[in-house]
Amino acid sequence: MINQKNFAVLIDGENCSPKQFSGILKEVQRLGSIAVKRVYADWTNPARSSWKEILHLNGARPIQQFDYGKDAADHALIMDAVEILTKTPEINAVCIASSDNGFQFLAQRIREMGKYVLGVGRREPPAKNLIAACHSYVYYDNLPDANNENDFETTKSDMPLEELLVKAYNSFSSNDEQIYLGDLGSSRPKTLQPMRAKA
Repeated sequence: MINQKNFAVLIDGENCSPKQFSGILKEVQRLGSIAVKRVYADWTNPARSSWKEILHLNGARPIQQFDYGKDAADHALIMDAVEILTKTPEINAVCIASSDNGFQFLAQRIREMGKYVLGVGRREPPAKNLIAACHSYVYYDNLPDANNENDFETTKSDMPLEELLVKAYNSFSSNDEQIYLGDLGSSRPKTLQPMRAKA
């Protein structure tokens, strides 16, 4: 696999919250460097005004796509991804931030081009097809600085391992039934490394 990853970070601004943006960038920087930061949406919609400050603070480029119909912003993101990868060989990795299965084919094509593809999106409902097409996929609630609402958010790093495991188990099971180890791990506190779904 590619050692030095140089990312284009492409955000579906109609499927992602501005509160998650800095966490996405930190996660990508953990894997490599960032060459392109773009967020796609119909910015004439007042509901997206909260993105403005976040975009300025992070040096990201807003890409305007009027809402001509379903998935108009998604189509603009896909076209830009293909153009970036074909015209800029220095970029060898793409982060797609969306929970939309419609990006599955784009992720597959990126892999076929020998490039690395990271997906980021919500846990529920999961974008199973997109997750399967990515090299790795990170849930929003496992991003750095994620605002998780479970009771692990205030867990101290010096809590004994046994207590952490009991807390994780209790968050999934109320009737002493069996649970999958992967589910147990996905409920880990922020003091541990975030869980990632892998293809």
